[in-house]
Amino acid sequence: MSQQLSGIGPEDLLSVLETIFRAGLQEIKRIRALHEPVTPAKRPRSTRKDAGVSRTSNAIDVLTHSAHPLHIHEILLALEARGLAATRDSLVSALTKLLVPAGPVVRTAPNTFTIKGRTP
Repeated sequence: MSQQLSGIGPEDLLSVLETIFRAGLQEIKRIRALHEPVTPAKRPRSTRKDAGVSRTSNAIDVLTHSAHPLHIHEILLALEARGLAATRDSLVSALTKLLVPAGPVVRTAPNTFTIKGRTP
C-alpha cells in the first residue's frame, strides 16, 4: 500500500531529489574548474608529412618547383598527388588573394599562375 507523505507522491519526491543532486553536481564542477589549471585543447596531430600546411601553401610549393606557369587543373593534380583534395573554385580564390603587389603569385593567363619573378 502506497502512502503519500504530506501530499507529496513518490514521483514528486524523486523529481525534487534529482533537481537537488543535479544542482549539487553543477556546483562541484564549477568549484573544481576554478582550481584546475586551464590547458588549451590540443588537436590530434595528423600523420601526414605535410600536416598543418595549408592547401594554398602546398599550391605555392607546387608553383615554386615548377619550371613554368601552371593552370589550375595542373595545380589540382599536383595537390592530389600529395594526397590533398581541394576544389577548383576555392583554390583559384585563395591564389587570387595572393596576387597583391607584395604577394608571391602572378597570374600569367586566365586560371594560370606562377611565382613572382619567373618569366612566363
